[in-house]
Amino acid sequence: MAVESNVTDSNSSNISRWVIPGLIILFCIVAFYFTTQFDRVPEILKRGIQPSDFPQLILLLLIGLACLLPFEKTQHNRPAIPPSVFISLLLIIAFVLLTHLDFFIALGCFGGLLSFSWGER
Repeated sequence: MAVESNVTDSNSSNISRWVIPGLIILFCIVAFYFTTQFDRVPEILKRGIQPSDFPQLILLLLIGLACLLPFEKTQHNRPAIPPSVFISLLLIIAFVLLTHLDFFIALGCFGGLLSFSWGER
């Protein structure tokens, strides 16, 4: 029985190795289609890239990175996430909430608390 469970674990791992990037690519294709529906800027106002160009470039980058995912070597024994990651995440959420009050107060609090949580002096 133990041998069968290892085979099914390996098989499900190989399937998810291709399904997850496939879903990412599918999402990017759908989003790319929606970016083609943006209104065009009049010729006189054209300077640089169009409003649809930037999201399309980002989506193409995501598709390229998703194509590399199946070939990434997976680690089964990853190290634990340090607590500073979660503290930083909470500080980012607090920053977003404080920007509704005042941007400069939020920026000062975020910068000070983030450097303090990372151990800076």
